Amino acid sequence: MDVAGVIGALSVNTRRLRAAEADEAMLVARLAEVSSVVDRESQIPGTEHLYVMASDGTPAVAEFASLELAAALGLAVQSAAGYIIDVLNLQYRMPRLWRAVQAGEVRVWRARKIVNLTRELSLDQAIWVDGRLDGVIAGLGIARCFRFVEGLVATVNPELLAEREHRARTVRQVVLGRASSDGVRDIHAITGLAEAAHLDGMLNRIADILAEEGDTDDRQIRRSKALGWLASPARALQLLQHHITDNDSPAEDNPGED
Repeated sequence: MDVAGVIGALSVNTRRLRAAEADEAMLVARLAEVSSVVDRESQIPGTEHLYVMASDGTPAVAEFASLELAAALGLAVQSAAGYIIDVLNLQYRMPRLWRAVQAGEVRVWRARKIVNLTRELSLDQAIWVDGRLDGVIAGLGIARCFRFVEGLVATVNPELLAEREHRARTVRQVVLGRASSDGVRDIHAITGLAEAAHLDGMLNRIADILAEEGDTDDRQIRRSKALGWLASPARALQLLQHHITDNDSPAEDNPGED
């Protein structure tokens, strides 16, 4: 098979993959539909009940549907529930986008990201956003697509945008991951833009100093070591003071000025 043949085969495979993804999403929608048929008169404590698991405007679904989907697809129950929620939101709140998914014009993962960005909108607001996306979304790059959706959400519900920004500012944390048997440990942090930029700059500065002092490790390894230096502020300050550059020094006062 030559290059043209390989490219052709890849194109065919991509179309099949998109079709399979769309078919799977349709089957998830069908599962939600058929599992919502519960005999209310026969319900007793401990048996399956219906509840609304997705956003405004979506129907109730049997509470065990996510368990069945998790078993069928080999997913965690929480992931299966999220899949059902996204498909319901697509079907009932963004029908144009749902049709684009079924037509293979929009990948399922992208559509799910979009409905997640709109999940807190009312039904009418979600439908308004859906209308503005119709015929446009398939031609946008990934980053531009999500910025466009965020802009529409901000337009139709500016209060929601302000609330999300407030939540983002208050959900700051630094979490230590599990220590590995190799003697390392990951750290996950959520912080403000300014703090992140300053930390990144300081890690780079200390990593450069370590290289000047003969450390031959990869730059990322030196950045990791730099974080350890910052854990001992006095020690890090001493290191920085010994490597002050002209750019680090404050400008001298002009002797001709008061």
